[in-house]
Amino acid sequence: AGSATVSASSGGAGFEANKAVDGNTATAWKPTGAAGEWLQLEFPAPIRINEFKIREDPSSSVIRYVIQRWDDAAGRWCDCFNGRGIGAEFVAPIVSRSTRLVRLMILQTTSGNPGISEFEVYHDATGELFSDLTGAAATNKYGN
Repeated sequence: AGSATVSASSGGAGFEANKAVDGNTATAWKPTGAAGEWLQLEFPAPIRINEFKIREDPSSSVIRYVIQRWDDAAGRWCDCFNGRGIGAEFVAPIVSRSTRLVRLMILQTTSGNPGISEFEVYHDATGELFSDLTGAAATNKYGN
């Protein structure tokens, strides 16, 4: 999991994509636009996932978003969770799926650009946190 690559549609100076997966809620990914912005994790091989945890920066006001996974067989993005708000912490459970790419797509905010403090990807059967790119949360596993 530590070899996952994080990327985003955009990011302001000091608010790059890696800030959303650094295990530090005091930092955040803040794109330069308000809608149509995305944050993506690419894993070197398919992983099994069934839950996402998102923490929104206090300055952000996301009201519509979608979490997607890449379907290799179909060659396209598939929605796995549609959300209406995030807040300080939101857990989005999904049906267990295998994928090598996941992304959070921001569709709408009430005002200004979004800010995501943390975007975490899990499979609760193992309690494995797949988006802990620095290893900071290795002793704080979530799930079973």
